Amino acid sequence: MSMDAELALQQAIQSRLMADGPLAALLDGRIYDDVPAQAPFPYLASGEARSRDWSSGDSIGTDVTLTLIVYSRAHGRREAKEIAGAVKAALHEADLALTDHTLVSLRFRDGHIARQRDGITWRQELRFRALVEKT
Repeated sequence: MSMDAELALQQAIQSRLMADGPLAALLDGRIYDDVPAQAPFPYLASGEARSRDWSSGDSIGTDVTLTLIVYSRAHGRREAKEIAGAVKAALHEADLALTDHTLVSLRFRDGHIARQRDGITWRQELRFRALVEKT
C-alpha cells in the first residue's frame, strides 16, 4: 500500500527532529504527535497540516503546509525562541527521505509567539511549506 504524502512527510520530519543533536539537548526527546497528559515542559508538538494538489503533467504532487508548536513555561520568550531556532535549523531546506515520495522542497514560512491565557505558558508556532512528489 502506498503512503499518503502528508504522512510520509510527517514521519520524515519526526525522524529528523528526534535525531537532531541541538534540539535533543533542548527538548530531551519531548517531540510529540500526540502530547501525553502531564508532559513536562518544554516540548514540541505537531499542529495543523493542510494539503492541496500540486500535480502537473505526469507528476503527482502535494503542497503541504504544516505547523509545529513549541510550548515553554520558562520566564520570558528565550527558551521558546531557542527551540524554534533549532527546529528551523533542522528543517529549513532539509533533504529528507520520504517513503513512496520525493521531497522537492521544505522551507520555513512564518512563525508566531504568544503567551497563553494561563499566564505562564508560551506557545511558539512555526509553519513550514513542503512540496512533495509521488515516486
